[in-house]
Amino acid sequence: MNLKPKLIIAIVAALGCAGCGSTSIETSATRNANRDAETSGSPYRYHVRNSAGGKIIEKYRVVPPRTVTVPGNLEHTSADARLQINILAEIARLQRNWGDTTPPTLLGVQPLEKTADSIKEIWFIQNRDGTRQYEVVLSRQSDSVGFTVMTP
Repeated sequence: MNLKPKLIIAIVAALGCAGCGSTSIETSATRNANRDAETSGSPYRYHVRNSAGGKIIEKYRVVPPRTVTVPGNLEHTSADARLQINILAEIARLQRNWGDTTPPTLLGVQPLEKTADSIKEIWFIQNRDGTRQYEVVLSRQSDSVGFTVMTP
């Protein structure tokens, strides 16, 4: 098999794309990742999002996680009122990915782990069709408290 024509085509394609912006690369990578996710039956998809350092490819869920039974021993979160509002806004953004536009309501938390720099909690959230749980990590930063929210 003669590889020269294929090599020439690859070089021409690479040179032709040398002037392409990163947007094309990000879009192509996202398209490929979404195709693979759909083929495998994954509940996740990917999109390009602007970030402080440029653009990032972000994974999001397109089907909701399963509903859960609310335990009877829920506690208050360690997050202050302002941080709770920000965390609930992030949960609302996650829920919109699978079509739930109902504002999330915090029912309570189960504390998981506490270190000098972070607190991990399971948040039980009431939404349109039941209760779902989210893992929330509060982390101390230089002059504030940051957070991450993860779905199961």
